[in-house]
Amino acid sequence: MYNLRVEGVPQTENIISAISLLETEGIESILLGDMNLHHLRWGGIHVAAKRQAECLLRAIDIWGLKLATPQGAITWQRGTARSIINLTLMDEGLYQRLKRCNPKEEWALALDHIPIQIQLDLDIKAQLSSKRYAIRKLKIDSFLNTVKQQL
Repeated sequence: MYNLRVEGVPQTENIISAISLLETEGIESILLGDMNLHHLRWGGIHVAAKRQAECLLRAIDIWGLKLATPQGAITWQRGTARSIINLTLMDEGLYQRLKRCNPKEEWALALDHIPIQIQLDLDIKAQLSSKRYAIRKLKIDSFLNTVKQQL
């Protein structure tokens, strides 16, 4: 997602709409992208918080999302300018299975946005074998012959 700045429109409107949509679907979700917002919660104590970032934080708290981007992890760089504007948000269930969420400079194709590696522990559990009979697989002629022989 890209959070475009539009004159006269609250900067968090698109993000909050996306969060709201994901929550109404009731599925596990990850929302990531260039949020174009600065806040000390993800940028560290040297970052000046913007009012729109406070609105995003309220929405994150209301919907119970977790910020997976590590505080201070540089996700954007141009020359000597660095920032943390590419954020990863996820619901509690996925956050509990998060193994890593780190920027990977070596993956960057462009000069400014740094891709983020996300790894989740999503082990697929083996399907339990059924205790029901597989009647459809029964070879009826062979079964009847076996029964006749046993009688």
